[in-house]
Amino acid sequence: MKTATILLLFILAMQAILAANALIFDGVLGDLVFWFNSSLFMAALAVYVYRMDKDKSQVKNK
Repeated sequence: MKTATILLLFILAMQAILAANALIFDGVLGDLVFWFNSSLFMAALAVYVYRMDKDKSQVKNK
């Protein structure tokens, strides 16, 4: 799967959590949503850095 697709899935998950909190729970789960969105952001950042580092090492080996 391409890096852009994975990052897009992380963004969609973050937006789904945010929308569910706003529409279903009337914003009551603010801290929990913030925690999950922060975790998803850090996971997306880790995936991005890992993939970019892997691509750079492959270029050096050629």
